[in-house]
Amino acid sequence: MSTGVRRLQGGFEYLVRAAQFRAAHQPRASNTMPKILLTIALIAPLAGFAVPASAAEQACTTEAASKWISQSDAKANATALGYTVRSTTIENNCYDVFALDKVGKHILAVMDPMTGKIVNTENESG
Repeated sequence: MSTGVRRLQGGFEYLVRAAQFRAAHQPRASNTMPKILLTIALIAPLAGFAVPASAAEQACTTEAASKWISQSDAKANATALGYTVRSTTIENNCYDVFALDKVGKHILAVMDPMTGKIVNTENESG
């Protein structure tokens, strides 16, 4: 073999060994995926602290419950608005009225307990 051919062959072998070394020492995608998922799992619960509460989750009033309209009056107000009331609960200083609307869809109506006015409605399906 001539000297030039040996140099080319030696250079080629060097490139192959270098590529094998890099391939053996670079992180594989399968190694990085668990790290990414772990990072997301650790950060995801903290994301809720940075987001302000939506209007439905904010308190309707800061007044004492003794000044509120009664739950039976809240049911009567919702019925007068055309809802078929299934139940009422207190959540975030609001009355949550679970009802059927005029077309029969299940809804959650958030009612201000001081005024009896509906401040938000949501479909119970989402």
